[in-house]
Amino acid sequence: MNKKIKKSFVVLMILSLCFSFSFQNISAQTLDENNNENISNKITQSEDDAGNNTVTGFEDLEEKIITINEKTGIEKLNLPNKLYVYLNNKEEKTSLDVSWECPDYDKKELSSYIFKPLFEDKYKVSPELSKEDIPTIEIKINKDIKTKEENMTRSTSSKYKKNAWYIQ
Repeated sequence: MNKKIKKSFVVLMILSLCFSFSFQNISAQTLDENNNENISNKITQSEDDAGNNTVTGFEDLEEKIITINEKTGIEKLNLPNKLYVYLNNKEEKTSLDVSWECPDYDKKELSSYIFKPLFEDKYKVSPELSKEDIPTIEIKINKDIKTKEENMTRSTSSKYKKNAWYIQ
């Protein structure tokens, strides 16, 4: 009889361990499902928030091309710091702070540069807008004016050198 009790006790312990592990797995799985549900709610909520800040249109810029005599710092280009946009297909326009970027401006010597707007992270441009819909500003370096000024400076300085030579 003692052997039967031991065997029954062992079987009972094994069953209780199995039950205990399966209960832990079920509760862990339930927690994971709850966490996933909370995460999906957060994602949905943040997507909804982003939907409130989707740029769906732009008002035309007053100046699309700016001509300067020589390349200068970006901060001296007087690019607009605000753009009028339409959010979420609404008819009323909204003024947004904007900065401008042109990766080539600091890296290459070109005759013109295209600057694109940058918005705060909370604003997203609608994927329905094409590249042509997004405003850009072209900065043109007027090399003709710069070359004429350089030529005038060279000719003037060479005249002074000649005169200085004769004076000595």
